[in-house]
Amino acid sequence: MTELGILLIALGIYILIISILGIISMIAATIKANKEESGVHINASDALRESLRYILSVIGASIIVVLAAISPFLLGTIIAIIGGVLHSLALLGIGSLVMIITLIPVIYIGLRLSLYLQACVIDNLGAIECVKKCWHVTKGHVLLLFITLLILNLVALPFSLINIVLPQFQIGTFLSMLIVGPISAVTLTLIYRGLTEKAESKPSELDNAPIEVGQHNSF
Repeated sequence: MTELGILLIALGIYILIISILGIISMIAATIKANKEESGVHINASDALRESLRYILSVIGASIIVVLAAISPFLLGTIIAIIGGVLHSLALLGIGSLVMIITLIPVIYIGLRLSLYLQACVIDNLGAIECVKKCWHVTKGHVLLLFITLLILNLVALPFSLINIVLPQFQIGTFLSMLIVGPISAVTLTLIYRGLTEKAESKPSELDNAPIEVGQHNSF
């Protein structure tokens, strides 16, 4: 194996480790923020230990979210790939156009499912259940999530620039995990709690349904 191959493998392992540590830190920060907001004190070490319970569910949910978000984008990608293989400018153009058109639903789905980690941790749900819960509570709040995530990404932008300058070390990813990660987790936790309370306080459609004349309850 060449030195370049070894370097790429080592870099891949490093990025994987950083990603897992990032997930753990996000879960731990979510746990601590949720507990503190509920009036229960928990120290960082206990939150980290408790976060290990949710890793598999969060990873599973993240896979579902990614697949759901990119699914509208796949058709255009496939058409563009076929166009590239066949050297067809028409197919390349159609594929590119489809990808541009489907960019809006991709962003919409991503925003609707952006609180999946909070749903998994706060409500102790499995991968599929937390995605469903997230989709439910974020209904009608896409603009709020868009603005919030835009601000958080702007805060993380300098760290991304560090990765561009020093891609072999991924220092920006590490610093972003330490600094921006907890801020994002706390912010999204508070938003999720607020949206959940709002969703649960809404009367159901059944409660609001008018009772027709002559309709009576049977026991």
